Amino acid sequence: MQQGFHAKYWNLAMTAAWAKFRNREMVDKFDGPTPEDWKAYNMYPSMWKGKPQEKTLSLHNALITGKLKASGHHNASNSQMAPIEPIEWETLIIAPPKVYRCLPHNIKDEPWLNIRIVGADVQKLWRSKIETSGRSKYDWPTVKRIYKELLTSNPDISQNEIIEEIQLEFQNQFSKEPPSRTTIQNKIKIWQ
Repeated sequence: MQQGFHAKYWNLAMTAAWAKFRNREMVDKFDGPTPEDWKAYNMYPSMWKGKPQEKTLSLHNALITGKLKASGHHNASNSQMAPIEPIEWETLIIAPPKVYRCLPHNIKDEPWLNIRIVGADVQKLWRSKIETSGRSKYDWPTVKRIYKELLTSNPDISQNEIIEEIQLEFQNQFSKEPPSRTTIQNKIKIWQ
């Protein structure tokens, strides 16, 4: 039976880690016999591997809207694994790996235990950085680097000249058709 990132079912902390960081190592940290504590981990950003991609709120929204399905055991003896309906997520507070409701007098009610979500569904909903950047027709980080280098080496260069230089350099590096003049102009507006 596979564990961590490659496991078929993920717990809520693993799911939150992927939604927030999109990092396989992070998912692994929250599985196994001695998983990291999600709340403690989030208190120390210096421990994070990479910059967060999303907030945990997007996980909650995905569960409420039914884009992501979860199952768990009712907090009752001898209960079997059952789907958690999207409407129920509206009243649940996510505190990976648990969920709870606030009752009067600050009592926390945990109606579900051992929450599980299909790992492939999580990865499909929140694609990794490699997958999303791989879909781009152009390597924009490289084009931006070329642009910055051209500006640094020749600060008086006109925008038309810089676009032509970017296109030439792109063709030389990648041996394929460069981005159009308009596309580069739009990117330059963002980079300035």
